[in-house]
Amino acid sequence: MLLPIRPAHLPVKVVIRDAATAGDLSDLLDRAGLCDLLADLAADPAIVILVDLAGFSAADPGVPARAVEALIDAIGARRPAACSPRFLVAASADGSAAWAGNRDVHARAEIAGYRYVTDTGIDYDIVDLADDVIADGFAAGSALAGTPAARIWADADVRIVIAGLRCDAGRGFVGALETMLGALPATDPNREYRQRRDVGEVATALLDAMPPQLAIIDARASGGPWLVSRDIVLADYAAALKLGIDPAVSPLFATLSSARPVPAAHAFDGDPTPAPERAPEAISEPAPTPWAAKLARARAANADFAALTDPWLQMLDREAFPPLHPIDARMNAALAGLDGGAVHRALDLLLALAADGLTFWQTLYDKDALERRVVALGIDPASVPVAAFDAMVASLDSLAPVARCAPLHADALRWRKIGGAIVFAYARELAIPFEHFVARVDIGHAIAFMADYLGGIVLPHAEGPLPPSGAQPPDGGGRQLERNLYLPQPNYLVLFGGKPIDVTKIEIVRRTADFHQLYWQTLFSSNDTARADDGIISFRRTGTGTAVEIIGQQDFTLPPFWQLFDVSLLPALETALVTHAYQSFFAGTLANFEALAEGRDIAIGRDPALPRPPPAEALEALAGRVADVARPWLATLRGERGDRRAGRDADADGYVHGRGV
Repeated sequence: MLLPIRPAHLPVKVVIRDAATAGDLSDLLDRAGLCDLLADLAADPAIVILVDLAGFSAADPGVPARAVEALIDAIGARRPAACSPRFLVAASADGSAAWAGNRDVHARAEIAGYRYVTDTGIDYDIVDLADDVIADGFAAGSALAGTPAARIWADADVRIVIAGLRCDAGRGFVGALETMLGALPATDPNREYRQRRDVGEVATALLDAMPPQLAIIDARASGGPWLVSRDIVLADYAAALKLGIDPAVSPLFATLSSARPVPAAHAFDGDPTPAPERAPEAISEPAPTPWAAKLARARAANADFAALTDPWLQMLDREAFPPLHPIDARMNAALAGLDGGAVHRALDLLLALAADGLTFWQTLYDKDALERRVVALGIDPASVPVAAFDAMVASLDSLAPVARCAPLHADALRWRKIGGAIVFAYARELAIPFEHFVARVDIGHAIAFMADYLGGIVLPHAEGPLPPSGAQPPDGGGRQLERNLYLPQPNYLVLFGGKPIDVTKIEIVRRTADFHQLYWQTLFSSNDTARADDGIISFRRTGTGTAVEIIGQQDFTLPPFWQLFDVSLLPALETALVTHAYQSFFAGTLANFEALAEGRDIAIGRDPALPRPPPAEALEALAGRVADVARPWLATLRGERGDRRAGRDADADGYVHGRGV
């Protein structure tokens, strides 16, 4: 039985008690409405308490076991007389088990001092949420669609999150929302829920599917407050205020709060003002500076680099959690103990630059090493009126003749600028029979088959298929919505801070016996990389194969450097750059279509189902690929240098041979 988070007519409350304030946890729980939460419980409910076991020190392993056991005793004392709850203290992997010992759930619980029985004699179990999963526990269209859910968390009658509170350079601050992500069962959560997905979208999907009914934040270990609320977003909001920082410094909170904002009607039972002597430095660790946060996020943005360096930088109790690999032990001993002085700041900068460099390399030369992305649609398909689809078709049909009469800048490519956007037409014929081609290249997913596609999602519109008209068969098409991500276009913009292009669109698919067509038009861009990305792609039967035509208009947001260096002031350079970019993109797209028709895989990025080598092995393989690319350039340079010095020819390996006398 799922309990409501709160009665709809009451304001949401967060109870705050400073460490020096009178009153214990039981008092806070009463003021937060614990009795109301327990009133309607079944006779034998499962109460699952998700705990913070993220600490790397035996002295401070996360939330103290005594706090969790006190919570269980408080619930036991307030349960209805006919209720005999079953208590489960739960956690899941945090990814560190790959490089440190004693990081499985039960070992961390033992080090943290959990005794499996409270002071009043109530038994509880420790459970790893990854041990029993539901294959697909999340809604279609969410960031977690198709991923497993923890059965214990999904089936719980009451879900409680109890977290610590600390500042963190990359995450801003860590509170109840970060701990809630531990309800997800992936063995590599950083890669699965932060690299392949937006962590705010992940938290939104988890809250939509299986929200906690109570959130508790215990910051007493560092002189901070208790915070208790029936609303987990409000709990973290109040925690940030108590820290004296902007809640939006947390990327998780910032993204999540746009979809699940702090309740408009909320109240503070206690003082959210940080005490001067504790704000914000005395809570766990000092709040990170904006510069430190930027560098930490840059390092974490590349999954491979983060996996390599996380063991080196994590402050940890090496006796309780010994590093598993000798290189990690040596690097951790050398780097993790650095203070916050100039050496530490220089190291942060060096690592951030190295992570950026690796991302540049992968984007330009090793796209299969990138992470494929999974996204939520970001909009309810039913919220888009049918009239918007009709207006889109009329608008793009009017654009088509403008694109087709644009100047021809290269073989098969026409383009012109209108209002800052590039209006283009690209047409080629492929010597592939139409029936074979459209059977392998589905027009409804044509955008996902284009060059440099990183990931996305397609969902049907609520109105369903289009009614048949003329020669169009009953299953000839339909209205749909799509969100897609591409690498920065052109790819070299990644060198200047260019972000992946992220666009959510409405679409219409049309199919007849000899003609397939897809219309698309931009609704919005979640990361503001596109003001317009609209178009039509058509597959038409010809006497010798299949004609492909792509028409559209695009207006992408350029990185700051290219906004400052206005290339339009140099028309010849602009023409050359735009033509090269579109030629490259469409050549890659048509190559993808041909590959699909031949049954070959076109996806870039790593297949998430395949095992990944250890970071050190991946780094060695990367060095080999870099050497392969660099070898011809180096050989050329060596040959030129040999000619200048000796006036003799260099051999194929770049060496100049002396002559005997």
